[in-house]
Amino acid sequence: MSLGCMVLYHPLISSYTKSLLLRSVFNNQRIEIEVLDKKTTIIYLEGVEKCQVWQATMDFESSGIQTVYAFEHTKERALEEALKQFKTDKENLTQ
Repeated sequence: MSLGCMVLYHPLISSYTKSLLLRSVFNNQRIEIEVLDKKTTIIYLEGVEKCQVWQATMDFESSGIQTVYAFEHTKERALEEALKQFKTDKENLTQ
């Protein structure tokens, strides 16, 4: 089973608020939340259906919170893959 990782970024919404949002969306799920910095929050999800992660990503994105996700077998690899998407998105915007 793969591990899900979502990274949420917003310069004005605090990581505390993003953490509260994530806890409400993934209530009663096995999650681990880490604060990368004031603007960026990471959540690791174990045993969560991919469609739940996709739906949450759409919900956060439609609310103006930049969100990327990845599914891998380790936390480190999942975070690495998710963060690559931020880099790719920024490169596409500048081209």
